[in-house]
Amino acid sequence: MKKPLLLWTAASGFFEKDLNILRKKYNPIIKPKINKKETIKILKNNIFKVWVIDTCPNFEINKEILDNCPSLLVLASPATGSTHLDNKYIIKKKIKYISIRNRKIINKIYSSSEHAFTLLLASIRNLRPGMSSAFSGEWRNNEKNLRTFELSEKKLGLIGFGRIGKNLSRYALAFGLKVGFFDPYKNSKNSKIKKFKKIRDLYRWSNIISIQVHLDEKTKKLINEDLISSCKMQKTIVNISRGEIVDEKSIIKNIKNGKILKYATDVITDEQNKNKINENPIIKFGKKDSRVIVTPHTGGLSYDSEKKAAMDIISQLIKLKI
Repeated sequence: MKKPLLLWTAASGFFEKDLNILRKKYNPIIKPKINKKETIKILKNNIFKVWVIDTCPNFEINKEILDNCPSLLVLASPATGSTHLDNKYIIKKKIKYISIRNRKIINKIYSSSEHAFTLLLASIRNLRPGMSSAFSGEWRNNEKNLRTFELSEKKLGLIGFGRIGKNLSRYALAFGLKVGFFDPYKNSKNSKIKKFKKIRDLYRWSNIISIQVHLDEKTKKLINEDLISSCKMQKTIVNISRGEIVDEKSIIKNIKNGKILKYATDVITDEQNKNKINENPIIKFGKKDSRVIVTPHTGGLSYDSEKKAAMDIISQLIKLKI
C-alpha cells in the first residue's frame, strides 16, 4: 500500500536522522523554514495527507494557504501556541490538528521558562544599557543610568501558573524573590507562593510581573491601561506569551510616564506578518529606548526543546490512523 505523503516544514536540520522514524508509515518531504510562496507552490504540486508546520512562521496558515491542499487531513505543530493558525477554518475544513499542548512532554521542556527568567534578569540588571555603555567606550562614565536593584526580597507576580509559571516560581524562590500568582484554574501546594483571586491585587503587590498565559478572547489585552493605572508603584513587565495579551500602546505610554520601569518581551502583536514587524509600536519605540528589551520569539528556540517537541509529534503521527 502506498504510504501517505507528509510535508515537514518545521525546523529539523539538527535531528534529521530521527525523522527516519516517520518513513515507517509516511513518505516525508522535508522542507524546513520555507516561505509563504514556496509553501503554496509545494502544497499545490503534491497530494499531502499530513503537514507538520513551522512553530513560528512569518505568515498565517489560513484559507489562502490551506485551499492549495484539499487532500490535507492532519495539521501538526511541535508547539503549544496556535496564533499563527486560522483555527475556525481548520475546523470548517475538518482537518485534524495535533500539537504538544497538554502532552506529558511539555513538563520536560524548559527553554521558554529559562528565556522568561533571562528576560527578567536582563531587565532588572540593566543589561541592554550596560552593554551599550561598554561597547561605546563609555564604560562606567554614566553610573546613574546603570545602577539597578537586587532581586532578593523583591516580589514577582506571575500571571498564569501553568508549566512556565511553576518553573519561574522555582527559579525565583532560588534567587530569594517573593512569589505570588493569579490563575483561576491553578493552585499551589507551596506555602511560600501566594495565590491572588484578583489580577488587580497581584499587580499592586508585585515589583515584577511575568505573563505566561494562552491567548484567547478573555486574555486579549489583559494588561491594559486600566490595570496599569491602578497602581503607583513602578513595575518591570516580562511577556513570554503573545503580544496581543498586552495593550502595546499603553505599555509605551506608561514607560514614558514612569509607571513601567522596563518591558521585556519575546513576542509582539501580529508578529507572523513579516511586513508589519518594523511598524510594530514596541519595535519602533524600543529602537530608541533601552527600557525595552525584545527578542524575536526565541523562547522555545533551543536544540533540546525543539527535538523533544518534534519527537512527541512524531510519536503521535505514528499512532494516528490515516
